[in-house]
Amino acid sequence: MQTASRDDKDSGLSAEALTRLKFPMQFIPSLGEDCITTAAVKLYLAHSASDKEYERTCKIIIELHGCAPDEFPTLYQVKQIVAELTGVESIMHDMYIDLCVRFTGPFAGLTHCPECRKCHYEEVKFVESDGKIWVPRKQFSSTPVGPQLQALYRDLKSTDAMRYYDNITLVFSIDGAQLYKNKGSDCWIGIWVTCYKKKNILPAMLYKSPLFLVLGCVDGPSLAYLNGLVGHHGKNGCHLYCGLKGHHKAGCPHYYPALLKPPDLNVFRCDHPDVDGAKLGSCSPETYVANLAHCFSSNIMHLASLNLPNLLIPLWCGCFDCDVDDDVSMWDWAVLKGDVWKEHGRVVAAATPYLPTSFDQPPRNPAEKINSGYKAWEFTLYLFSLGPALFYGILPDRYWHNFCLLVHEFFTAHASFIRFMKGIEEIYYQHCVNPIHMVQQSIHMIGHYGHEVEMKGPLICASQWTMKQTIGNLTEESCQHLNPYANLSQQAI
Repeated sequence: MQTASRDDKDSGLSAEALTRLKFPMQFIPSLGEDCITTAAVKLYLAHSASDKEYERTCKIIIELHGCAPDEFPTLYQVKQIVAELTGVESIMHDMYIDLCVRFTGPFAGLTHCPECRKCHYEEVKFVESDGKIWVPRKQFSSTPVGPQLQALYRDLKSTDAMRYYDNITLVFSIDGAQLYKNKGSDCWIGIWVTCYKKKNILPAMLYKSPLFLVLGCVDGPSLAYLNGLVGHHGKNGCHLYCGLKGHHKAGCPHYYPALLKPPDLNVFRCDHPDVDGAKLGSCSPETYVANLAHCFSSNIMHLASLNLPNLLIPLWCGCFDCDVDDDVSMWDWAVLKGDVWKEHGRVVAAATPYLPTSFDQPPRNPAEKINSGYKAWEFTLYLFSLGPALFYGILPDRYWHNFCLLVHEFFTAHASFIRFMKGIEEIYYQHCVNPIHMVQQSIHMIGHYGHEVEMKGPLICASQWTMKQTIGNLTEESCQHLNPYANLSQQAI
């Protein structure tokens, strides 16, 4: 990113796109009275079916109105017209078929993957043509943000609505997309957020321009790829530079951000004393400037809607990872089992008629559906809306009270977050080495949320909900499943 340039020969931008980027239009383009081209553009923008469907529709229009075959623009021509009108076009980048690397930047000229040494291009065609025919094995698309912002600037209404007078602030968000219900996340989508409305969510790429990146939003594990830090399993796993060092079990490289040191832990350079959670602070201004630590969000969406449910519910069900030297039968909090779990799931599902329709997706029966594509919003409603009432009388009192600290104070005060963190360690982890893996980074991050609000404002503005909604919008609009990724790219542009 530091060496990015508009004049980079490997940027992928066409000569026309570079000219438009350097010398942006100062007026809103129009097709005038050209009704045929106008109809072609409207058809292109409205159709979400295959390219062949566009061509078939064109033939019907030509036959209906008696146009000459070359009067109505082809799909290629109408794409060029739209690119000229808006200044926006996508760029195709080569990548290795097994996702090892992308052949961009320093890898742009390579003929083989630097990781596995397999061929960059279709090997048969490459060999048979003596290296003259280069057909990439796989590609991905990106959309430069510069032309999109120029298009917004040309429209007086969008300029006034978003107050684009001197500077532009952007939020960058990226996440894995689950295109199909029963498959894992198998592609990545990135967006630029200029305003929290659908029409102002822009397809993204990493692009060097005179803009201020106010926030970078991504889930916890993936954040290491975005900010270059050690990751949440490392000794200094907090990406907010609070300085807390984790503890790990003997012979295990995975660190856990436990505030309280197990009395029997004697691991070299991992035996630091207890830490007061109330004194967890933010980094210094000098560290901030050097590392842009606060440029990356604390990801309240994933934490509240996925990370905490994926910690607490398995603990209560007794299916959380148990150390070989630990014993699940001694977990007095593991009460959601057998008939109790089935009845609890039935009650959760029975609450649906009593939830306002504005709550969108109600939580399904967790005893039956929690491993079948349970959505983030379902976890949110289940845990934070229904949880305090439905877990009462099932969880032992001290575990229920600790959980209520989390739910109540998630919306009110920072101090009880610290009490919740301390309670998790005292009643679950209990200062013992074997269950220290119950203290996960999601528990640690809660202690920073008070400071994060001071630094970034309301954390909902730095959450991944916008990204999740965009993924949902794009997948809904993608009607062709034969080549879903190409179709998804087309819908984005």
